Amino acid sequence: MQNRKQTEVISFLIYFLASVSALAQKTLTGHVIDQKGSPVPYANVHNVSRSHGVIADSSGAFVYYNKENSDTLIVSALGYTSERIVIGSDTTSKIVLKEKSIAINEVKVSNRRVYKVNTFGINKNKPDGKHSNCTQNNLELSFLVKSEPVSDNSYIDKVVFFIENDRFYNTPFRVKVYSNKSNLPNELVIHDNIVVHALNPGWAVVDLRPYAIKTPSDGFHIAMEWLYADSDDLKDVQGNKICFGQSIGMAKGLKEILSCTRVNGGSWSPCSFYQLPNGDIYNPMIRVVVNSYE
Repeated sequence: MQNRKQTEVISFLIYFLASVSALAQKTLTGHVIDQKGSPVPYANVHNVSRSHGVIADSSGAFVYYNKENSDTLIVSALGYTSERIVIGSDTTSKIVLKEKSIAINEVKVSNRRVYKVNTFGINKNKPDGKHSNCTQNNLELSFLVKSEPVSDNSYIDKVVFFIENDRFYNTPFRVKVYSNKSNLPNELVIHDNIVVHALNPGWAVVDLRPYAIKTPSDGFHIAMEWLYADSDDLKDVQGNKICFGQSIGMAKGLKEILSCTRVNGGSWSPCSFYQLPNGDIYNPMIRVVVNSYE
């Protein structure tokens, strides 16, 4: 009887170790750096073979689970040329990104006098709901600002996000500005890597004056991109993320849906699911201030 129990224990250990070994072989631990060896924080790692992805943390490190040999990853970051790699049998990888030359807007607006201030977006201070990232993927949520420039000298002053009061309100997120095409985000207006986090729940202000972003004539989109949050509370038993990062407030009050989402750098889609059967329409609580200068 004792020998039988010992045999069962040994069999279980062999099975357990084999399972751990198999899981380890399907895990890719990577580090994204630039040509100088410095980490590239919050780089996007997108598996184009299976439309799945992760985001590197502030030190450029990432872990990709359930990898398959011959899968293709595209590693990208604002200000760098994207790198395409094919996954092999290695379980670790170091990805080097090259800096990309980008034309910088040299317009200076700080010394000009503001003659008109325009505010767009949700004019409420209490949310009716919230939007979180529970997709286990890279997620962006955008808000369309339908504004024609008041003058040729109109620039985005700041954008304000309403961050819900939950445990992860101060998780960093990336702010992006896109041009508008057919009410969908089109091309990036600014290529700077703007990563911020809320100091407190509520309205988080992001000052965009240093970037001198001139307002496009056909409107523009402000987008929030959820970034890496490393917490065991946000992972399942296989290490995959369940929900992570902060939650943005959602509110009623506008007559149409002005928000879009996209996953893993794919195609943008309108948030039609935020128009409820009873007619209520929800949009993210984002405010945008545009200044017109003399």
